Amino acid sequence: MENDEELLNGDIKGSKRRKNLIYAAATVVAVLAIAAIMGLFKAEGAKQMAKVFCDAFFATGVLFCGVGILSWIGKGGSFDIFSYSAKVVGYKFKPKAKLDSYYDYKQEKEKKRKPWLKELAFCGAVCILLSVAVLVVYNSL
Repeated sequence: MENDEELLNGDIKGSKRRKNLIYAAATVVAVLAIAAIMGLFKAEGAKQMAKVFCDAFFATGVLFCGVGILSWIGKGGSFDIFSYSAKVVGYKFKPKAKLDSYYDYKQEKEKKRKPWLKELAFCGAVCILLSVAVLVVYNSL
């Protein structure tokens, strides 16, 4: 029988692989959806198709990289003040509600904080690089 640690590591590796496949599939779906919206099926010729794919890769890359970078910024607690201020405003309407200090709120948020979406940022960066490659092809046609 396998060691419990090996089994746990196998599950973690499988979970990471599955998560990476989901991000990759979401990236492909987003690129194809944007390409379809931009007229992939109406494109006449290789040059027009290259233009559509360049735009689709770039738009997807900027979107995914942007979300990944925002999650990295949020992981550091940069947006905690906004959620705390909204909570303070909400507590103004509750007559006898007790509100924690900002320090206590920040400590509680730190315990619950999730890791940033580096896989999504990576998929976005790959899309931006692919858009540059397709742009080179587009300019050579």
